[in-house]
Amino acid sequence: MKLALTRLIEIHIGNLICFLLGILTTHREKPEHVESLLVVRDWSLGESLLALPMIRSYRDSFPTAKITVLVSATSKPVFEQQSFIDELIDFNLPNVLKLLCQRRFDLAVDAMPYFRHSAIITRICSSYCVGFSTARIRSRLYDQKISFDDSIHMVRMMTRLNVFSQPEVNSLVPVVTQVISNSKINDFCAQGQPLIGVHLGTSETAQWRAWKLDNFISLIRHILSQYPQARIFLSGSHSEAEVNESVITRLDTNRVINLAKQCNLHEFAGLLTRTDLFVSSDTGPMHVAASMGCKTIGLFGPETPVRFGPFPPNQHIALWNPPEDYQPIINVHRAEFGSKSHPHKDVINRITVDMVFSQVCKILLDKTVQQIHTPVAHSDNQ
Repeated sequence: MKLALTRLIEIHIGNLICFLLGILTTHREKPEHVESLLVVRDWSLGESLLALPMIRSYRDSFPTAKITVLVSATSKPVFEQQSFIDELIDFNLPNVLKLLCQRRFDLAVDAMPYFRHSAIITRICSSYCVGFSTARIRSRLYDQKISFDDSIHMVRMMTRLNVFSQPEVNSLVPVVTQVISNSKINDFCAQGQPLIGVHLGTSETAQWRAWKLDNFISLIRHILSQYPQARIFLSGSHSEAEVNESVITRLDTNRVINLAKQCNLHEFAGLLTRTDLFVSSDTGPMHVAASMGCKTIGLFGPETPVRFGPFPPNQHIALWNPPEDYQPIINVHRAEFGSKSHPHKDVINRITVDMVFSQVCKILLDKTVQQIHTPVAHSDNQ
């Protein structure tokens, strides 16, 4: 209900404001140097993480600039304590009104490819603003429009928002880590190898991007049987804790633990640095795992992995198994979220358990071979 209301406000009220501002829009010159930069990225965990390389590239372009990011409760942990970001502003009505009335930035970057409010904020709060041309009504507000290309990964698309340089990006920026304070989790994760993470859910924008729970349960049973020392944790937000617990009950094992509600994003990121493998549908934790260098298997459908697969694609696995001549029914940047009655809405479940399990075995075998061939460091005093 909350999501539907947000979309309604964005489309109707947002379009009206964009139209009125568009009438008043005049040409503004691109600055030669930037001392203050605003980035608007107040929606979703995963895509916020994909925007980090772009923001870091602006720090490289302008080392002395003050970089401010407008964030939501969901996106904020991604940006917290990043050395190249100077200020975070929480997205709420008082803060937005203060921005609109009191702040003026040399440059504002709209890193939200769909929303109207982000275009409005970047226009009013800056001397020059940049954004994607994904909707004509909002793109009229930008001083520089970036053509959106559906055929390339979102990380590379985001870097095009740096209109002063075009950096080559080959990896994600990791989330800043913390040590997990929960001794139960630490003890569990230290008990066996391999350590594997599994994320069962997906975002509320299209919950049928999630692989079926029965598939996940079957996969976990295969792993536990094949790897007697394996330990598995189920990640998730507070809202996913109950589902995780129901899966553990069905598995009836003490080798799987529920991580939902047990740690924050920074602690979760720290755990991923010692995790051998992470399996997830197309959702934010998948990108967090990839950013931490954890081998990641992403499961896709109805969206393709072309734009949102775990990055970089040559280091991770993106599985999807669409029917012939399949056309994606989701495109968040065009506000296309598909219909529950669409015949291909369940395309992700064309991915079989055996397909995923074979990739799990391959990754774990490769890691074992690497460990065998890694020389052991010896002290000079021995």
